[in-house]
Amino acid sequence: MDDFGKMILNVYPKSHLGDYYIGLYYETGKNYKKALEIYRRAYNKMNPDDPNADLFYQNIERVLEKR
Repeated sequence: MDDFGKMILNVYPKSHLGDYYIGLYYETGKNYKKALEIYRRAYNKMNPDDPNADLFYQNIERVLEKR
């Protein structure tokens, strides 16, 4: 997932999707501090009007509960 996320960031640096996959990589590896940092960076790239922004924020909340 890490390599896939980095590839997406190389092609679409303004997209939050690459950061999502990198964050997921760290989350599944139980590195919650790094996952939280990456998820927050991805969330900040999102348009607040995006209907998926609230759903994406659930990733941040999930990691906060695991810490």
